Amino acid sequence: SPKYTPYLDNCIGAHIQVVVPNTTAVQHRNRRKEKSQNVLCICDFDMRFIFVLAGWPGSVHDMRVFSDAQNRFGHGFPWPPEEMFYLLDSRYLNRPSYLAPYKRVTYHFQ
Repeated sequence: SPKYTPYLDNCIGAHIQVVVPNTTAVQHRNRRKEKSQNVLCICDFDMRFIFVLAGWPGSVHDMRVFSDAQNRFGHGFPWPPEEMFYLLDSRYLNRPSYLAPYKRVTYHFQ
């Protein structure tokens, strides 16, 4: 949207501070000791969001959030079409219909 140019041009991620109750602050601390929230976003090939799940504490592993989304939303979860797969980042596990980079393999060079 021209409304957000040049502020979000080429943006592929965001860091947003979260405010959580003191009673749950410990769970929301990530590995850098900052309060954060784990958000699962799935985009189509046109880079449109087709699924978003927010609310998990930042200390929770991404794969746990992913598995919860599949289990909790079942038919509402955007499963990959047959004979196709989703590309995942390295925090996820390889499994049928989901392809993550192999560990200890360099894919990007300077």
